[in-house]
Amino acid sequence: MAGVVDENAPGTDVHFYLSLTWTCLSPLKVGQNSVEDDGFIQSLSANHSIILGRLTANYSDIEKISKCGDLPITLAGPGGNVIHVHFNELNRADVEAISNELRVRRGVVAEE
Repeated sequence: MAGVVDENAPGTDVHFYLSLTWTCLSPLKVGQNSVEDDGFIQSLSANHSIILGRLTANYSDIEKISKCGDLPITLAGPGGNVIHVHFNELNRADVEAISNELRVRRGVVAEE
């Protein structure tokens, strides 16, 4: 059944890390940033571009994996920043082979 995941089910996950790094908002620059500062706006724009590229790459890989059928997916990590796609009953070698065949580039295979 889609949407229901047995956290203890044997199998292997593919982890997709969602990294949102804002270099333009460094704690070292507290009080120095302003929306009227062209340098800040340019840095913010660059950060957005990088983050969007990473999200797009993860999306592309998850879309490739969707060709394998209705696989359970969960959000994990301390800040909810890791997407787990679970392959029930498959070992690491099988999931790595599938990932390579589908040309998945961002996912990290982890046997649970």
